[in-house]
This record gives sequence, C-alpha cells and structure tokens, in this order.
Amino acid sequence: MPLNAIGQLKLKNTGFVGRMLFAYIVRELLVTQVLGHEEMWCLLTQKSMPKMSNRRPWMKFNPTLFRNDPQLRLCSLGARGLWIEMICLMHDCIPYGHLMMGNRGMTMKELSKIVSETEAKVIRFASELESKRVFSRAENGVIFCRKMVRDFAFEARASELGKLGGNPKLMT
Repeated sequence: MPLNAIGQLKLKNTGFVGRMLFAYIVRELLVTQVLGHEEMWCLLTQKSMPKMSNRRPWMKFNPTLFRNDPQLRLCSLGARGLWIEMICLMHDCIPYGHLMMGNRGMTMKELSKIVSETEAKVIRFASELESKRVFSRAENGVIFCRKMVRDFAFEARASELGKLGGNPKLMT
C-alpha cells in the first residue's frame, strides 16, 4: 500500500483495539518504506523481545550535563544532533544503552536511514563524536553510551536492594 493511500482509509465504529491495530499496521508500513523488509523484521523482533515490565517509557535526561559536557561541546551542531538521536535509539535497545539492530550492532547505513540523513553525513558526524570520545565501542564494535550503561547498572542494583528492604549499608 503506498504511503499516500494510508490517509484515505476510514475508521468507522472501531474500538480501542481496532485503532491500536490500525496504528501498528501504519507504523509497519512506514518502517517498511524507510528501512526495507529485512531491517523492519530486525526492528520488530527487537521491539517484541522485552517484557512489558522491562520497558522504559521515559529516561532521565539532564540538559545541563548534556550542554556542559566539554567533549560534546567541541563537536559540531550536526554531531550533537546525531548524538541525541543515538541516545533515543539506545534507550529502546537491548542491552540498554547500546546501539543495536535486533541482535547485532547497528550499521551507519541503517542509522542514516533511521535519522533521515545521508550516510556520508552520519559517518562524518559519528567519527567526530568518536574522535572526541563522546561514545565508546564494546569489544564487538557496538556503539554504547557509558552514562546510560552506568545508570542502568545503578538502577538495577537499587531495584534489587529495594526488594530486600532498601538500605544498601544493611544489605552488604
């Protein structure tokens, strides 16, 4: 179905489930148009992996820390914009804070399609971010955000301690 045909569909007397199904189908069509079938399958499999209790609908973001990071301030506006896009993508990935596409690291070509920018610009901005050590790479080459990984580990430990009573000094 072409993208312009989506707007012509009418939903009459549909309940909540019907509207949610329609939204899912529209999203699937849009993702297919942008990414292609193979990438869409990876994206959809990645989204279906976490249980609802593990999903994080929001994340902590401190604009002051972001704007005052000296390494990031040395980067161009385009590179900083790409970094925000990457942070948002890493928020939805498993493991948390890693730039993944399904069960593998995301390529620059895939990233460029998702952020709607040319591959050349994305490569240039990503290399600028990497040269300033804004992000790190795991041993397998996957890009990750050190702060997101550190915060996730802290939150996981705090959650476990909370189940035991909460005070970490009493739980050692």
